[in-house]
Amino acid sequence: MINLYKNELRECRGILAKNKENMAARESLKIIYQANFDSNLIFFEREYLQEENAMYLQKYYFLFDLVDKISRIKTFNNKAKVATTLSKNDILELANEFYKYGTNKELYDLFLKLYKNIDIHKSIFNRFRAFSKFWPHQNQYDSKIYCGLSYSDLFFVFVVVHEIGHGIQYLNNFYSSLYLENYIFAEIVSTFLEMVSGNYFYNSRFQKDALIYSLNDFDGIINKAKILGNYDTSLIYKNNPIDDYPYIVAYNIAIELYMIYLEDLDKAFYYLQKIIEIPLYLPPEEYYQRILNLGITPGKNLDKYRLHLTRKLENGNLKR
Repeated sequence: MINLYKNELRECRGILAKNKENMAARESLKIIYQANFDSNLIFFEREYLQEENAMYLQKYYFLFDLVDKISRIKTFNNKAKVATTLSKNDILELANEFYKYGTNKELYDLFLKLYKNIDIHKSIFNRFRAFSKFWPHQNQYDSKIYCGLSYSDLFFVFVVVHEIGHGIQYLNNFYSSLYLENYIFAEIVSTFLEMVSGNYFYNSRFQKDALIYSLNDFDGIINKAKILGNYDTSLIYKNNPIDDYPYIVAYNIAIELYMIYLEDLDKAFYYLQKIIEIPLYLPPEEYYQRILNLGITPGKNLDKYRLHLTRKLENGNLKR
C-alpha cells in the first residue's frame, strides 16, 4: 500500500516543490504508483505529472461535452456573501433537519448511521475529507466522516450535507474504482444532495443565504468549466483544473435529478438510488452509459435550471 512508501513520497514531493522538472523524483513517483495501481489509474500525483494530466483528459474526453455545455451558460456574477453566523451545533442540527425533512426515510436512516461519527474540527484550510473508512489507499481504517471547519455559517451546512452524501453512497455501494478509474463520477450523489439542501433551506428562515449559496455554486462551476475548457497542458504547474472535472460532470447530472426533484421527490430519489447501484467496477464509458439508460441526459436542463435560479432571485431581496 501507498503508506509503505510515505517517506519516499514525502521526499519526492519535497524535491518537486523546488524543481518540478526533476525527472528522478517524477519517475520515482510513477514507479511507486504503478507498483500499487494500474498505470492507467494514476491520479494521486497529478499536480506533479504533467503527462498524466494529459492522459486524464484524454481518457475522459467522452465527457468533455459536459464541460463545453456548462461553460457557455451565463453566470449571475453574484457578489453577495452568506452572512448568518452559526455554531457547530447549529450546523449539525441543520444538516439533521435537512436529511429528516428534505429527503426520504431511507436516506434519513442512513444519515443517522453516519451522524454520530461526524468529526468536525477547526482548520485554517478549506479542505474536507469524507468517510475515510472506505478510502482504498489507507492502511488505517476508521468509521468517521471528517470535515475541516473553516466557516461558521450556512455554507458549512452544505459541506456537511455533501460529505455525508459520500458516506450514504458508500454504505449503499462501494468499490475501489470510485476513487480510481471511476473517480470522475465520485461527486454525483453528494452534489445532488447538496443542491437539494439549497432548495430546502431556501424555503426556510435562511432563504437569502441559501439563495446566495446556490448562485455562488452555479457561478463557480461555470467558471471552472471555462478554465478547464481552455486547458493548456503547458500551464499545469501554474493552474491545475483537472481536479474540477468530477465536480463539473456531477453538476450536469445533479441538475437533471434536481429538476425531477422539483416535480416528484420520490422519483428523483428513486433515480438517485439507481445511480448509486450502478456497479462501480464497470469501465467509465459503460458506467456513464448506465446513467444515460435511466433516461437522464446530463446538461439537458442547464438553461431551465438557470431560469429556476433567476426566478428565485427575482422573488428575493438580494441586491444585484
